[in-house]
Amino acid sequence: MAKSIESLIKIIKELPDISQRKVCALIGATVGDAACRPLHWIYNQETLDNILGDEKTPEFWPESKSPFYTIPLGHRSCYNEEALTTMAAITKNEGVVDIKKICENFKINFGAGTEYDAALKRRKAQYDPSNRNAFPGAVEGPWIHGAVIKFLENYELYAECFLGDSEGNDLDAFCAALPIVVKLSDKDNMWEKSSEVVRLFSTHSDSLKFMEASAYLVQAFIQGVNDPITQAKKNIHADVLEHMLEVEANLDKPFIPTVAKFGKTCSLPGSFKGAYLCLLSTGSFVDAIRLNITAGGCNCSRGNLIGAAFGAKFGIDGIPVEWLNKVDNIENIVQQAIEISS
Repeated sequence: MAKSIESLIKIIKELPDISQRKVCALIGATVGDAACRPLHWIYNQETLDNILGDEKTPEFWPESKSPFYTIPLGHRSCYNEEALTTMAAITKNEGVVDIKKICENFKINFGAGTEYDAALKRRKAQYDPSNRNAFPGAVEGPWIHGAVIKFLENYELYAECFLGDSEGNDLDAFCAALPIVVKLSDKDNMWEKSSEVVRLFSTHSDSLKFMEASAYLVQAFIQGVNDPITQAKKNIHADVLEHMLEVEANLDKPFIPTVAKFGKTCSLPGSFKGAYLCLLSTGSFVDAIRLNITAGGCNCSRGNLIGAAFGAKFGIDGIPVEWLNKVDNIENIVQQAIEISS
């Protein structure tokens, strides 16, 4: 029987400081994703503004308004489910990172016979041009991402020693590797080991630089240094640093149109830049997630990076208990986060 969230919070607070930050990075990504999910992929800002009205608490919107898919409140997007799939594979393997077991768990969670597989079949039917004359509306069930579809195809074909999509330029690969980033955040081989999972989903050369930067940002926040961004920049590629400087130069501009200018789709570098702008623009986990939601588009991809960084920074007290209680299966998720971080 899973422990209550209150008892798990007590356990977290008794852990060493760096272990607490590790746990809260994983919890923060999950809560951040789930909080954004009902308003995921709304690209028309006027539509989103009309939904929100004067509401200042857009998190866990009570009705799924995503125009592409609908899942119950408290469930996560495919981005965070990727992270949870890797985390579960590691915890089931007694804390050992085994790439083969991670691959197998992705097949179990996303492959044939799963909710993702069933929803994909419905999606193909709804989006079949011969069956519609207008936008088909939200698909019932979770939306599997192209990176995972390609991964499953490769795993079926090759089983061993394959590389991901050379055109994959979303944050899926980073999310899939996040538990390894967190687990090894106090080790020198963090990126070396994390990149083994990253490269199963993407080998896009430019995007890999942003995924590496995302990993080093989360690592620096977990390490608890005084200036995690400056610390992370020591390991970040010069090409990414140029984009980060551009973000910093736009800090005095309104947040929502600036995210739109950088690109609020799933693609990199826009998703990284929007997340980085949010980190620089806010001073708490709650404020960051709320501001991120208001910018629309792929708020869930940004939410995982924001949630991991600020979860580590502000700890378990920075993540509202009422938010935790709205996340489906949160007790088991927190328990696994503790196991992987201890």
